Amino acid sequence: MPRRTLLCTLVSLHATAAFLLFKKDTTNFTPRQATRREFFGPMVSGALLPLPSQAADNYPYKTCVAQVANCYKNAVTNAELVSKVYAALQPYGYGPDTLVATSLCSDEVNRPLEESFYNYFGSHFTLGGLAGFPFGGLSGFMAMISHIPDTNGSCLVVYGPHVGISTDGQIGKLQRRGQRQLGTCCGSAIAAAQYARAVYRGNAAPVRNTMVTVLDAQQAYVASTLLPYAAQIEQALDPMVELPYALFQPMDDMMLQIVTRADVDSNTRIAMLGGIQINTPVGLSDYFLPLRFDVRDNQGNLIENLMWRRTPGPRRKVPLSA
Repeated sequence: MPRRTLLCTLVSLHATAAFLLFKKDTTNFTPRQATRREFFGPMVSGALLPLPSQAADNYPYKTCVAQVANCYKNAVTNAELVSKVYAALQPYGYGPDTLVATSLCSDEVNRPLEESFYNYFGSHFTLGGLAGFPFGGLSGFMAMISHIPDTNGSCLVVYGPHVGISTDGQIGKLQRRGQRQLGTCCGSAIAAAQYARAVYRGNAAPVRNTMVTVLDAQQAYVASTLLPYAAQIEQALDPMVELPYALFQPMDDMMLQIVTRADVDSNTRIAMLGGIQINTPVGLSDYFLPLRFDVRDNQGNLIENLMWRRTPGPRRKVPLSA
């Protein structure tokens, strides 16, 4: 068989397999048209290659998966997360006309979660910046609210910090696409933690240079916001595991303030899904650890807590001081 004919045959077979795989995985989804990336994604990522089961000794991601379970108990894969969220919100009228707003770190490794939500809800509004803080602020949130479809009147806000786990189980490390060496993840959070630790130990003074904070405003905010949590990170059994937990606290407070102060139409419901995004190596699904999932009215008052299980915090060397 000529090489060109053989190549075309192989591509056709792979495309058919990718279609069947995509169709199988989305049987219970509310269907949307697949984008080119969604359709060919399994073929490009290598998902069509058979892998040993997670119980097998030669499963390549065994250490990484074990670290996810050990350090971030009750974390779920992106697919499981979106399926649970969609099912929980359906009784409140959430569906394809719902507008999703995300406040996730600018890092490109965080886009797959947004793509997973796209399958259910469509395109999203971006509120987040470095480390996942909602730097869009109150004005950005109000702009998002004004974009909600007239037929629905609901929005879902997905937010939180992220952390990488490498194939060999290193927390805060990830091998990015096209790179041989491991890199930090989240780089913004780790840089802020190093700054907070230096100030906490008395090895550095807080930065007060206005020009520095203006030219690097987002990172300056992340670093200064993390200062009060330096002791919490220092007292952790593993500071790198603790870091996203510490970041989530001021991030959650900031998002609650925005939701509470926003001028929102009385018919609008606001669902909040906050937690820790866990980035994993290429070929393995990312995970998400929910720390908040609830529905609120237009004034930010709680309607119902939708958390399906209690999430324990990380273990620490000693109890936190008062």
